[in-house]
Formats: sequence, structure tokens, C-alpha cells
Amino acid sequence: MNASRTIVFASTLMTAVLLSGCLLPPLPDFSAEVSVYARTDQNNKTNEVVRAIVSNTIWSQPFLPDSARWATASVRRYYFSNRYVRRKPLPFLGGNDTGRWETLAPVEGTNCWVRLGLAEKPYGSTSNLVVTVFTPGRLLYQQNIETNDRFATNCLRFVDGNRVITYKSENDQFVYNVLENNLSTQSVR
Repeated sequence: MNASRTIVFASTLMTAVLLSGCLLPPLPDFSAEVSVYARTDQNNKTNEVVRAIVSNTIWSQPFLPDSARWATASVRRYYFSNRYVRRKPLPFLGGNDTGRWETLAPVEGTNCWVRLGLAEKPYGSTSNLVVTVFTPGRLLYQQNIETNDRFATNCLRFVDGNRVITYKSENDQFVYNVLENNLSTQSVR
């Protein structure tokens, strides 16, 4: 008798939760944004690739007002491939996708890569540039650089085989040595 009451209670509870729209299972969005970054040799043949894949998940909440009917989450995952390894996850680079700008570049003559991206900063007229240096096996360095104005990609340069990053804008100037994890800043004002 207790087992049948438990089943009735559980099915009634599940029906109530589903009808409330609070707990419908997520619907995967099969579209994925893929960015591919390659390391090439002197013959311009690709040796290594890092892929950034953004996947989205959507939850439907049908009994809520139109403005709150859909909830979404984006996750960015990174994978490394070369002729020996296919799609090795790089979990130290992943996380929630902010939808902000990023780029990756191989550091010539090494097995290192550098990623530049913008950290989420909802208000204000400044930006946080995040420099991440890594190998396919581990994270080496991560440096946050706050700029005094909105970040502009046309102020950014990779030099010396991507070993050095320079940035010069109206209000900021810095040089970052990728392999030494050394930041030199100067105020332009």
C-alpha cells in the first residue's frame, strides 16, 4: 500500500513541476561556433590546431511570461590536435562563454600558445584584457591587464614570432613578453 502511495505522490509531483514550467529538460542547440587556430611550418603546412567550440543549451519555460520564457547558457570548450593527438580537451582554457572577443596564436619556435581575450566587465569605459600562455599539456601563465579605455584590436600587435604583445592606444601602452610572463606598462597621458 505504501509503494502505490509513493508512486502516486511522485507522479503527481512530477506532473506539477513539469506543468509549472520550472523544470523542463534542456533542449540542446546543435549549432556550434567553431574558431580554428593553426600552427604552420616553414612550408606553410599545418602542424597543430586549437579549436574553440561554443555550444548553447536552451531551457523552455512555457508557462512563464514571454520575456522569461527561454533561458540559455553558452559554454566554450577548447581542443588540441596534431598528427598524433585528435581533439585533446584543454579544460584549463574552457568556461562560460562571454561572447567577447578573443584570438589565439602559436609562439614560434616553442610548443607554447598565447590566447588574448576580454574578461567580462559590464560597466565603465575600461576593459580587462586577459593574456593566457599555455602548452597542450598545461596552463603556464595568466595575466589580467586593465586598460584605461575600451579595448581596440587595432591597437594590438604580435611581434617577434608572437613572443611579444604590444598595445598602444590613446590612454594606454604596454609590452608583454609571453615567454617570460613580463608586463611593462606606461601611461600615455
